[in-house]
Amino acid sequence: MDGEKGYQSLVNSPVFNAVYDFGYENRENGWSASIYGWLNAPMLMRRQINDTRPEFSPWYGWLNCNVQKTFKNNLSIRVGVNNILNLRPKNIFVRAQDPFNYSAAEQRTNPRGLLFDTTYLYASNKGVHAFLAIVYTLK
Repeated sequence: MDGEKGYQSLVNSPVFNAVYDFGYENRENGWSASIYGWLNAPMLMRRQINDTRPEFSPWYGWLNCNVQKTFKNNLSIRVGVNNILNLRPKNIFVRAQDPFNYSAAEQRTNPRGLLFDTTYLYASNKGVHAFLAIVYTLK
């Protein structure tokens, strides 16, 4: 609990999250474009005792864009890029070289006594990627 107010910090849950979408549409010519994404405030992360990773994640978000052309025959083509800034979490795995903890007890190779851990994940690990979609709308 934090202080006298009785609030409890949630693990892996940001106290602030923003989602945004800025778009343009030209219905006359069938074109539309959008810049969209999300932003998360730092969040308390689950860690092990003696873990060297930060207690809180950094500010983190994605920036995406897409362009779409809609044709008169209910067909549209959409192309875009996700995670334009190529933001990926750092140091998300502990002891990735030993996922089954075969050598976790060895003081020589594991002086901090850590176990394989995948819970320190505050965002997608997928880097920048593009997409192409062909959409047919039933009316």
